[in-house]
Amino acid sequence: MNQDNKPIQNNIDPKSVQPEVLGQLRSEKIGNPSMLIAIAAIITIVLLLLPIGSAMLQNPNSPLYKLIYGVQEEVEDDKVNEFEDGTVIHELRTDTVLKVGNLVIKNFVLGNGEVNCEIYSYNGILDLDNSDYYLNIYSSPEEKDLVGYVKIIGKDYDSTSTPVTLYNQTLKFNTTHTYYGKVVKKNSEADYDAYNVNSDESGIGSITCKRNTREIEYVFENNYLIQINDSVREKVRNYKSEEYLSLLKTYQNKASILGSVASVTEEEEGFTYLAKLNMKNYKLPDNLNDTNYYKENTLAKVIIYSEIGKGYDCKWYKILQ
Repeated sequence: MNQDNKPIQNNIDPKSVQPEVLGQLRSEKIGNPSMLIAIAAIITIVLLLLPIGSAMLQNPNSPLYKLIYGVQEEVEDDKVNEFEDGTVIHELRTDTVLKVGNLVIKNFVLGNGEVNCEIYSYNGILDLDNSDYYLNIYSSPEEKDLVGYVKIIGKDYDSTSTPVTLYNQTLKFNTTHTYYGKVVKKNSEADYDAYNVNSDESGIGSITCKRNTREIEYVFENNYLIQINDSVREKVRNYKSEEYLSLLKTYQNKASILGSVASVTEEEEGFTYLAKLNMKNYKLPDNLNDTNYYKENTLAKVIIYSEIGKGYDCKWYKILQ
């Protein structure tokens, strides 16, 4: 525009304008195949190594973790250190906690032939009545100083601690002495000490085990169980009425399960339970709940060891035919 606001005339003929090249695209810059392959390979390697590197960064023991973060001090796991190895001899104290498999036994107080403690299951339900676990007791940390044992019994243990009293009449504890113990599992008959029953010329002999009002005679032939004679005599005066009636019902139910080989007789002062099981022609019922009844041909050494560990006083007798 000029000062008179008139448009300036352009005298260039559009037909005379020629195209001009401003730049040139070189195909060799983007069309090199080897470069494309290298880029793809790098991307693939990165994608493959990314999870591995991430895992190594989360593992304190990996070289990459140690390179970046340095060596970390190990922190003790309180849960792991909560238990002592129950198969090794330890001092039996109120703060001792022994563990063998799922069996946890703790809070030991010893006295008068009794081991008072608490038992619970580390995982699941624990039935010790059908397992042969024993607590060996020592007067020192040495194996040679064994003073006795108790059988660890009970069933339906769960994660809740249950107070238990384990008893052996042969144990005499000095309350001022420190005792030690470990858990022993008998896995087979070979794990028991040898015993030979006093017998007659035919190889017949017996062991009678007594505790409180119960007396069980085990009859053997050449050390193998062939008969059980069981008797219980309870007096009403020894119990509160509801306790006595509950005990009576327990033995009545037991006699019913055993069948004709057992009976309960009510008397003026109480009741008498009797059972005579000839194991050669009698099979123990599956629903019988009594760990003092053993299957036919159980070895004498297994029975006497177990019964003593449960607090029974067992003696040898020779049967005179």
